[in-house]
Amino acid sequence: MRKGILGSLAVLTAGAGLAFGQPKTPPTGPTGPSSPPPGMVPMGPMGPPGFMSPDGQPFQGPGGMEGMAPPGYGDPGMGMGGMGQGDPNQPGGYGSGRGLFGGSGRQGPPRLWVGADYLIWAPRSFSMQYPLVTTSSAPDFGIVGRPTTSSLGPLDRPISFDSVTGLRPWIGFSLDESGELGAEFSAFWMNSASREFSYTSNEFGLPTLAIPFVDTNTITHGSYIVASPAINTGSIRVSAKTEALGGEANMVYNAYNSGSAPGGLTLLAGARFFELRESFQLDTASNTFGVPPAPVPPGALGSSYFPGGGGFFSGAFFGPAFAPYSATTTDYIRTTNSFYGGQVGFKGDIGLGNFFLNLVGKGGAGYMRQYIDLHGSTNFVANGVTSSQVGGLLNLPQDLYRHRRDQFAMIGEGNVNVGYQVGSFLRLQAGYTFMWVSNVLRPTPSISQTMNPSMVPISPTFNGSSGPPAPARDIVGATDYHLSGFNFGIQLSF
Repeated sequence: MRKGILGSLAVLTAGAGLAFGQPKTPPTGPTGPSSPPPGMVPMGPMGPPGFMSPDGQPFQGPGGMEGMAPPGYGDPGMGMGGMGQGDPNQPGGYGSGRGLFGGSGRQGPPRLWVGADYLIWAPRSFSMQYPLVTTSSAPDFGIVGRPTTSSLGPLDRPISFDSVTGLRPWIGFSLDESGELGAEFSAFWMNSASREFSYTSNEFGLPTLAIPFVDTNTITHGSYIVASPAINTGSIRVSAKTEALGGEANMVYNAYNSGSAPGGLTLLAGARFFELRESFQLDTASNTFGVPPAPVPPGALGSSYFPGGGGFFSGAFFGPAFAPYSATTTDYIRTTNSFYGGQVGFKGDIGLGNFFLNLVGKGGAGYMRQYIDLHGSTNFVANGVTSSQVGGLLNLPQDLYRHRRDQFAMIGEGNVNVGYQVGSFLRLQAGYTFMWVSNVLRPTPSISQTMNPSMVPISPTFNGSSGPPAPARDIVGATDYHLSGFNFGIQLSF
C-alpha cells in the first residue's frame, strides 16, 4: 500500500510541475471597441488613421462609409490577423493539436474529442499462504512435516496470471466557447485471466496425492488422501480467475498552455467506479479399488483419512467396505470488490514538434463494497447408490452463504505516453499504465489451513458438530491490488 501511495504522489507532483512551468495563454476571441488589437488605434470617422492608401496618403473612406475598415482588414490571408479568428499558431484545449493542447493549425480548441486505447495488462497474483496439494511415499500420506512429503508446484507459491487484453475508450466535449471548461467520460474493461492446474495419479494410485490440513481436534497435521498406491486413484484440479473493469466521469479545466510551443495542462475532478471479480475452485475426484483403512489415529502421523474409510460416508455406514466406489468434492470461492468514490487529477503534454510526451495522474478515495460467496458440495457413489452432502473440504456446510463488508479504499493511476500528432485532428500514442487499489478482498487469503474432520462431509468421522470448530469464516485478508501494462491508442478531435 505504501508503494501505491508514493507512486500516486510522484505522478501528481510531476503534473504540478507542468502547471507552474507554463503561462496561461491570453484569450484569442473577438476584441471589443474598448480593446483594439495590439498595435492599432481606434478607428476615426474617416477610417483608421493607422492605414495608408497605395499612394502613401492616409486612407480616406468614401462618403457614407465612415468608421468602416479598409479592404483586406480582418482577412487572415492579408497577413494582418483576422478579428474574431484564433491565432493558428496558438494551442487549443484538451485533446487538440500537437500534444494534448498544441495548436498544429487548429484555430481554437476542439468541441469534441474521442479515442480508445488497446490494453495489454497483467493483474496481480493470487497469494498462497501454505501448501495446497502434497505428495509423498505411501506411508507418509502427504502429511506436511513427514520426511518424504513435498508440495506440488506451482501451488506452493503465488498463482501468477499472464497478460490479458482489454479496451479503454473515452469521449469528451467542450462546455463553453473559450474551450476552458469541458466534460470527459471514459471506461475500461479487461478480458478475464485464468490459470488451471491438474494433478492425476496413474491406474495404480501413483503418485500419492493429498490435501493437507491441521486438525483442530488434535492440533496436528493431517491429510485427505485423494490417491494412494493399491488403495485409490484420483485427481485434483485447481482453477483461478480474475477480471477487472471500471469507468469515470470528470469535469476538465484547460488550466495552462504555452503560447510559443505546444503543451500544457488540464485539471480534472469527478467520480470513479472500479470493480474486481475473482474466483478460486478446488475439485477432487477419487476412485477406490482397494479396501481403505479407517482414519489414521492421531499420533506420529497426525490425522489422515481416505474417502469411505472404514466403510463410512458422511458419518453413515454404507455397507461392506469393498471397492469399487467413488467420491468427488467441490469448493468454490468468489469475491467481488466494487469501488465508488471521487477523484482529482491532471493530464499534461510536453510538445516536441509533432511528437509529444503525455503524463496522466489520478488519485481518488471512496468506499469499497466487498462480497465473498462460498459454495461446496460432496458426492459419493457406492453399491450403485449416490449420496450428496452440502459442504466440501474448504467450505464447510455452515459457511455456505454470502458475506458482505464495506471498507474505506483509495485508488491511484499513472500513465506515461509518447506519440505523434498527425495534422490537427489525429494523434497516435503508446505508453504504460499503472493502476493501484487499496483494501481489496481476494479469494485465497480466506482459505483456512485448519480443518475439523468431524465437520467435513467426506470424512468417515463426520457428525456435523463434535469437537472444536474451525475459525469462523468471514471477510478476511484484504490487501492491495494492482493492474499494469502497455497501451496503444488513437484520438480524433473535431
